[in-house]
Amino acid sequence: MKLKTALELMRSRYQAYKNKDENYLLQTWEISTRPVNIDFSSQPQWLGLEIISTKDGMEKHNIGYVHFKAYYIDNKKISCLEENSRFIKDNEQWFYCDGEIFDNSARVPARNELCPCQSGKKFKRCCINKLA
Repeated sequence: MKLKTALELMRSRYQAYKNKDENYLLQTWEISTRPVNIDFSSQPQWLGLEIISTKDGMEKHNIGYVHFKAYYIDNKKISCLEENSRFIKDNEQWFYCDGEIFDNSARVPARNELCPCQSGKKFKRCCINKLA
């Protein structure tokens, strides 16, 4: 399946992390920055992906950026991985290259805030029980 934009690749890679699909992640990683393997032994429980912004990364471009926040549970705390990822297109195929990671501290949402898993439900009616 050929993805047309960097954003499409970003979303598919997030799902691959959730599903621990090492093969897909490595295949979509640019060769000069690709690791030998991916260690899923300490993988957190991913809750949701929020796209903050995109720059370029369309069919007509050869480079693109996707700024995102990925929420997860680790050690009974909700945390966030925030990154501005860089993607490059080679031979009409998009690849993840690298990214700038931002420092985000763990924060538990208030009971009446929307759940970070993006279900549209309040936190108290959704993922709060996963912290117990």
